[in-house]
Amino acid sequence: MRKGLTLIEIIVALFVFAVGMLAVVRTITTSISLITVTKLKTQAIALAKEGMDEMFNIRDTNLARGLNRNCAFVSPDAISALQE
Repeated sequence: MRKGLTLIEIIVALFVFAVGMLAVVRTITTSISLITVTKLKTQAIALAKEGMDEMFNIRDTNLARGLNRNCAFVSPDAISALQE
């Protein structure tokens, strides 16, 4: 019976372990980069929704004041007339 491991067996075992560890590290780095991209996309979507809400609020406010439906911005003269 043999006792212990040969040098070749140890080298092969270390190589298999190293390949496994590299796969784990690559998976972690890929996950981190995907998380970053997803975070940026989520922020962009939230900002776009906020901008759309602002545009709808301007439109609805203009409609409530009796202004043109297509009017997105009110001139300073119209604002002063509405305040009177």
